[in-house]
Amino acid sequence: MKIPAGDAILATCQEQYFKKKRNQWAKELGRGHLAKMSYFNWCGIFAGWVLKKNGFSIPATPEGARQYLKTGRKVTEPKRGDLVIFWRIRPDSWQGHVAFFCRYKKGRKSMVVVGGNQGPRSDPKVCSQVMASDRVLGFRRLESVSDSLSEIKNSVDDLVNQATNLQDRLSKI
Repeated sequence: MKIPAGDAILATCQEQYFKKKRNQWAKELGRGHLAKMSYFNWCGIFAGWVLKKNGFSIPATPEGARQYLKTGRKVTEPKRGDLVIFWRIRPDSWQGHVAFFCRYKKGRKSMVVVGGNQGPRSDPKVCSQVMASDRVLGFRRLESVSDSLSEIKNSVDDLVNQATNLQDRLSKI
């Protein structure tokens, strides 16, 4: 049985709860130069690492949270495991935060997300956090290659069935 992409993504996040392996994750993504810095915003590094572990492509500069606005497919109604990109400081700044959607809180004014570089500023880690919905820049859905191939196969099967039905009707004329 195949696990939905969102569930697999959240399971990978859960395995890393309360960990702070930002330097290791950066190196695994080929961004080892970041590990030499005393501090860097690593929410994007964690998101990229999770995506790569689950077979998805990642942005060329995964440390930039807003780079994820170009990843996957844009959606307006998020599902578990979808990327959520938030603005920081102000909506038009270059700064942001990226995490994985879990659920809306009552009233949809806020949501629970799982991501890296979250929690208290004095001790950021991988954890869940409540974020304001009005800070969302976008939601992105990730689909595996096998999901895409299944959709293509279903479309081809539908076209073959339609062509067969049309051919049957034409032969009766």
